[in-house]
Amino acid sequence: MRKASSRPEILLDARWLERGGRRNVLGLARVGQEIVRRIPPLERLEGGLPLLHPAEPLWLTGVLGKRRPRLFYSPGFNAPPTSPVPFVFTIFDLIHLHINEESSVGKRLYYRLHVKPAVRRARAVLTGSEHSRADIVEWSGVEPERVVVIRSAAASSFTPHGEAFEPGYPYLLYVGNRKPHKNLARLVRALDRIDRGHALRLILPGPVEPSLASLARDIGVGDRLVFLEQVADARLPALYRGALAFVFPSLHEGFGLPPLEAMACGTPVVSSLATSLAEVVGDAALPIDPLDVDSIAAGIARILEDGSLRGELRARGLAQAARFSWEDTARRTWSVLQAGLNGAR
Repeated sequence: MRKASSRPEILLDARWLERGGRRNVLGLARVGQEIVRRIPPLERLEGGLPLLHPAEPLWLTGVLGKRRPRLFYSPGFNAPPTSPVPFVFTIFDLIHLHINEESSVGKRLYYRLHVKPAVRRARAVLTGSEHSRADIVEWSGVEPERVVVIRSAAASSFTPHGEAFEPGYPYLLYVGNRKPHKNLARLVRALDRIDRGHALRLILPGPVEPSLASLARDIGVGDRLVFLEQVADARLPALYRGALAFVFPSLHEGFGLPPLEAMACGTPVVSSLATSLAEVVGDAALPIDPLDVDSIAAGIARILEDGSLRGELRARGLAQAARFSWEDTARRTWSVLQAGLNGAR
């Protein structure tokens, strides 16, 4: 094991890299992992109090005071309340402030009393999109140049070449968590407006979501909603490749990685253009109004009926996905860290 230097150049909060599967906890673990494997090795902060524990900010301040790195880098939105060293941290979105169902008094206080002051003290704040950058700047009042867009990308395993999932029926695919901002109830309702003579199903990787399953049964499409409970990350490209289309009716995103993965696999995308999604999908997705069930259903129907449209979206999607790379994300991040380090005293 490499012995930590007496004063690390850059201390990485590696706890954000160890938060379980890639679909867990805001996707920050995935972004951090992809960045860290592409930049020079950093000293790592591991163990200690769990992230977001009530006492964790004070504990972090103590650790930084003891280890005294020239720069502290967090791939997540934790920051020391009073930092003895310069720091860079990450805010991919402000969903907890914009989506009532995912907010609470405690979360709003945390952002107002802890995150906002940290934005103002940080050497820089990393974020996923120009939309999030503008949102953070307006909310915090910091200079725009202090918030830097690093974006995200699809991994190299997401390509149009390889095995395709073949369940014996045509299917639409949604990949992601099931939080309220993902708008899945409207997507399920849209199934009810698709020709019932069609064998089309909607596949959602992950465990059964009781509220969605109940809704599907109540409106008579219970047999068209399929939960695949055991899907390893390595199987996701095959799921994308086998789908007639990937549907993403999200109301709010800090970036929006699943549509990009779908496009990289050559899968036509039907998507909301809300918040950051317009930046991610460009003109390579069939746009829908996420607040209008009829619009979602009409987008799905067009995909089913128009093979030439599917081919056009496939070609556009591959070109759009090629504009993003983890190497670019890592370069952007490393540039910010070096600037923060060079400004450190």
